[in-house]
Amino acid sequence: MILNTPLKIKNITLSNRIVLPPMARELSEYGKVTEELIDYYSKRADGTGLIIVEHAYVSPEGIASKRQLSIADDSVIEGYKKLTEAIHSMGSFAIAQISHAGFESISENKVNLNRMALEDINRLKNAFIQAAVRTKEAGFDGVEIHSAHGYFLNQFYSPYTNKRTDEYGGNLENRIRLHNEIIQEVRRLTGEDYIIAIRLGAYDYLEGG
Repeated sequence: MILNTPLKIKNITLSNRIVLPPMARELSEYGKVTEELIDYYSKRADGTGLIIVEHAYVSPEGIASKRQLSIADDSVIEGYKKLTEAIHSMGSFAIAQISHAGFESISENKVNLNRMALEDINRLKNAFIQAAVRTKEAGFDGVEIHSAHGYFLNQFYSPYTNKRTDEYGGNLENRIRLHNEIIQEVRRLTGEDYIIAIRLGAYDYLEGG
């Protein structure tokens, strides 16, 4: 049965094709990993080839919910190391998911992509890049960049939300420019063997999307 056969991805080999997708459990405290969260993922790693851990915000103004995980600074790395060690001890692998909620943020300082200066775009681009580097330092086997559910990067991708008239708006090449810039720099900093994935909301189901 193919579900139980190994699968090689970059420099890792999954024991089977069973993957736990990222589902927000809201078990963090002030953005940090808790023992409750480690216990949750440890149980689900048993018999699972790959765990994609729930999304973590790359910058405080991109927080999507009160108890969402953070990957916005180095203080969270030690907690993630405990989490990845627990998942690995069960014979599974772990990918982190990093996000910025954009319009969907609960922060009072949420950003509007159509009003952002280039320096603000570069700041958040760097936030994604540095967050991805932290995932490697924390022992993850890869990183998934969140560009779905109407979040920040998905807002750039969609013509429904992206009304910019500069190099980050208009045609498809421009609307995915930020994605490509992030991916290329993450690849440069994490190396060829690190898994880089993207979760893309490819269709808006809205007129003009």
